[in-house]
Amino acid sequence: MQTTLWFGLSKPQGGTVSASDWQQFLDQEVTPRFKAGLSVYDANGQWLEKSGRLAREQSKALLLIHGTERSVNDDIEALRTLYRQRFGQESVMRVDAPVCVGF
Repeated sequence: MQTTLWFGLSKPQGGTVSASDWQQFLDQEVTPRFKAGLSVYDANGQWLEKSGRLAREQSKALLLIHGTERSVNDDIEALRTLYRQRFGQESVMRVDAPVCVGF
């Protein structure tokens, strides 16, 4: 499976998740759960709010390749919950897709 998670960097209460805060989250929460490796890249999202105002947000996209074990799903959901709580986020978007991978 391939799972991509999008972590917004704008805090609803104001400010942004700093580079050091993101790196600490990655080192302490993500890497121990996905020791086989992962990829992170910068992303920029945008959408129209109900008011019609264009909203833009910098984010981090985390790409994981993994098996279908329940424990992996639990780890992914734990990351989403931890990030939302730690940085006051409404959500962390998750997209899953079956993939064929070779090394």
